[in-house]
Amino acid sequence: MNLRKIFNFPNAEQTLNLLDDVELIFKKCEKVGNTERKEQDENERSRNERCPKCRAMKDKIVDRIANVEGKGNVDGNLFGVHGRMSIETKAVNHCTVCTHQWEKFKTKTITDYSLMIVILNYLGQLVRDPENQSRFSWKVEAIEIFEGCHAEAVLMVQNKYHRSVRHPLSLKQLRTKYKSIFDKNEKS
Repeated sequence: MNLRKIFNFPNAEQTLNLLDDVELIFKKCEKVGNTERKEQDENERSRNERCPKCRAMKDKIVDRIANVEGKGNVDGNLFGVHGRMSIETKAVNHCTVCTHQWEKFKTKTITDYSLMIVILNYLGQLVRDPENQSRFSWKVEAIEIFEGCHAEAVLMVQNKYHRSVRHPLSLKQLRTKYKSIFDKNEKS
């Protein structure tokens, strides 16, 4: 019986291997984040640089602040009435050829921190309910950043984001999906 495995106490060589795995996971996450940000930029360019009605190019499109949205409500009773109102102006794209206006594309901020939290949440869902969750191909694709890494390294990453992960996984659950660093050399 390997006490190091039971108490998750790796030796120096194993610790270095785990740190290499963690670094690899963060590099893969950064690569995924760069791809997502690039896709956001491309979507923004395609949406804002071409008129959806007449297909005019970006040299015929100008920025305007023309979309006005308002909300309001009034409450009260016999003794008093009170209310509030808010008006918001939004930027729109305006085509000078056909005078069509449409809202600007709203980009999402994608940070490596938020991306890692989403991926760890996907991992938790896939480990807890593999039959139902494996049909979502984007979840399976997202957790590929952990491919080839040890369960203990995934746990180290999860512990770093522990407060933000919805349902953290235990080391026992992670070892069902990923190999353990202690399985290589049982004589430690």
